[in-house]
Amino acid sequence: MANLVFACLLVVSSVSALTTLGEVLNASDVHDACVAEHGDFYKIVSSTSGFVFPGGYENETQGAMVVRSTIGGSCEARIVEACNISDPDCDVIVNCTADGGNCFDCVPARFKGFAAAKVKFFADCNGTTPFLNATDEEKQEVLDGIKEAVLNCGLKGCRYFTENPDSVRVSTRRGGTRVKIFTRRKADARRLKECSALREVIFTENCRFSARPLPF
Repeated sequence: MANLVFACLLVVSSVSALTTLGEVLNASDVHDACVAEHGDFYKIVSSTSGFVFPGGYENETQGAMVVRSTIGGSCEARIVEACNISDPDCDVIVNCTADGGNCFDCVPARFKGFAAAKVKFFADCNGTTPFLNATDEEKQEVLDGIKEAVLNCGLKGCRYFTENPDSVRVSTRRGGTRVKIFTRRKADARRLKECSALREVIFTENCRFSARPLPF
C-alpha cells in the first residue's frame, strides 16, 4: 500500500554517523509492542531511539511499512505493517539509537468520535431473520463485510465505525435486521450509500444488505 507517510520516513531515516543500528526487527512484533503500550491508536514520530528504515539488507525478504489505520476513529493513527521486501514501498525495520532524532518510535494518537452522521443498513433476507440469535462473532462478520466494501470503494476505513457488534440489531416486529454505521461527516455517509461494492456484499445465500439514508 503506497503511503506518503512512509515515503517521508524513508527520506528522514537516511542513517547518519550518529545513528547506531541494532538487530533487524519483525514488523508484527513492533506493531504488537506499540499496541501493548498505546492501544490501537498510535502514530509514528521521530525519536532518539526505537527503529529506523535504513535500506539495504539485501538478504532479508520481509520488511515493514507505515500505513494509515482503518479502525473507525483512527484517522490520525499511522501503524507499522508487515510487507514483502519486493514491494517498492517496503523496507527492512531495524532497532536504532541516535543523538539527532533519526530514529522513530510510536506514541498515542487521538480517537475522533462519530457524532456527525450515520448510515442504516437493512438486511433483505426473504422474510427470515438469520441474525436473530447471532453471536457477537457472527455480528462482527457482518460489520467486517461492510468495512471490506468500504475499502473496496476506495473510502478511508477510519471514517466508518464498524468495530462494535452491538450496532447489529434484529427487529422481529419488522422481520428484518438493522445495522447502524456511524461516520465522521455527512459527506462520508453519502459516499457510503453510493459505494457500489456494498451491493456485492452477501452474508448468507438468501440475504443481502442495502444502505438507506437516515435523517440528519
